[in-house]
Amino acid sequence: MRPSIFFNRITRTCRILFITLSILFFLFSPVRALAATLTVLNTSDAGTGSLRQAILDAVTGDTIVFDATAFPDPTTGTITLTS
Repeated sequence: MRPSIFFNRITRTCRILFITLSILFFLFSPVRALAATLTVLNTSDAGTGSLRQAILDAVTGDTIVFDATAFPDPTTGTITLTS
C-alpha cells in the first residue's frame, strides 16, 4: 500500500470520527433555555398580565417585574389574591 493512500484513509477515518462525535455531542448535550422576563401589567387576581399568571408561567431563572405604567408609585397598587 502506498503511503499517500494510507494517509488518505486515516484522514478520511478521522473526519468521519470527528463528524460522528460532533453530531453525538450536539444531540445529547443539554439544551439551555434563555431566562425570560415576565411583566405584571395589572392588579387582577388572575388572567393575562396578572401576578398569578406570571408566577404560573415562570420557570427557574425567570424574572418577574412590574410595569411602571401600571404601578407608577411602588408604594401603591394592591394585588389581592383570592386563593
